Amino acid sequence: IIEGSSDVAGSAPLPYLYFEYRRLLSDKWRFITGLGWLYIKLDDIEGGQWSGRAGVEYLAGKRWAFGAAINLSNIDGDWNAITTEEETVLHLALDMGINDFSVFVRVRF
Repeated sequence: IIEGSSDVAGSAPLPYLYFEYRRLLSDKWRFITGLGWLYIKLDDIEGGQWSGRAGVEYLAGKRWAFGAAINLSNIDGDWNAITTEEETVLHLALDMGINDFSVFVRVRF
């Protein structure tokens, strides 16, 4: 039996593409939608994330607003952790979806 352990830690600024569209439906109501995407490949680690959002916002005053939105996100990644010349001994895969509904208050300065 072969046993082992490993710790990985690190951080770095990554370019994240995000597009957002806002449209006033009336003097007080605004529609907001957005889509973002990130992809990275570094040696034997490869993966990405996309996120989407759609919501409405009520402009209560010059600086205050409140609203609700549906948020969708998916993260996937692959890591060929241990490889030999003949085969991949350990392959790790991550596929996680995070979807939610949010209610928010916005304050503008």
